[in-house]
Amino acid sequence: MSEKQAIIVIPVYTTQLTVSEHAALHQCFDILSSYPKCFVKPESLDITSLVRDYPANHIVPFPDTYFKGIAG
Repeated sequence: MSEKQAIIVIPVYTTQLTVSEHAALHQCFDILSSYPKCFVKPESLDITSLVRDYPANHIVPFPDTYFKGIAG
């Protein structure tokens, strides 16, 4: 039987995180440490500072329009 695999996908639209958002990311990276993480972000957003604190395995940019509202 093949082993099931999963990746944790975390959408990011800003690097100005609240205390609660930092706590949630810290908990995610702590509790789900054995799983790979992927940040999904707008193309124009530089998340270098975020990745220093939360080193994701993958970063996937999408067109900025996808992050302009719920419909995106």
